Amino acid sequence: MPKNNLRTPILGGNYYHIYNRGNNHERIFFNDSNYDYFLTLYKKYMSEYCSTLAYCLIPNHFHLLIKTNDSMMVKGNIINDHDQIGRVVSEQLRRLFISYSQAIKKQESIDGNLFCRPFKRLLIDHEEYVRYLTFYIHHNPVKHQLSQDFRNYRYSSWEALSGNKNTNIDKEHLFDFFGGKKAFLEYHQYCHEEGEGEEED
Repeated sequence: MPKNNLRTPILGGNYYHIYNRGNNHERIFFNDSNYDYFLTLYKKYMSEYCSTLAYCLIPNHFHLLIKTNDSMMVKGNIINDHDQIGRVVSEQLRRLFISYSQAIKKQESIDGNLFCRPFKRLLIDHEEYVRYLTFYIHHNPVKHQLSQDFRNYRYSSWEALSGNKNTNIDKEHLFDFFGGKKAFLEYHQYCHEEGEGEEED
């Protein structure tokens, strides 16, 4: 099970469940272009600093499963210190959320915060929880009655992981936790049939 501390410091070389919702449970995504814009910003701000294993975007919240880099290049210098890496990743996430918030608040004429503060982060330190969390993230549209089948929901990493197209999702890294792509697909099918994926956001 993950460490039950929603504000645990982010460090380099670790797996995290990053998630947040709209302030007062309000929407953060209002149309299709908003989802695309969030993913574009996510790639811009985070691709150099972490591996993305799974994600799902829901009208009023989001889930990300990431692994922070063990080392990174910052201003021409290689950083190996995990505390320093964590601070960089946290700052990049902050910049992502600010950039997205500013655009959506302008679009919707929103006053105040778009997101709850601070964003939630859980350290994931067991392989079984990585597997379950991956399914839980993909199953979220069913849990929130946005889709009867999570495999049909557009704004998650399921299509990228289950298909054969090139993607920014670190597929092989994630599949290693399941013992390959076939086992990844079978795990999701089994959990779906058993009605798993109902823990609280």
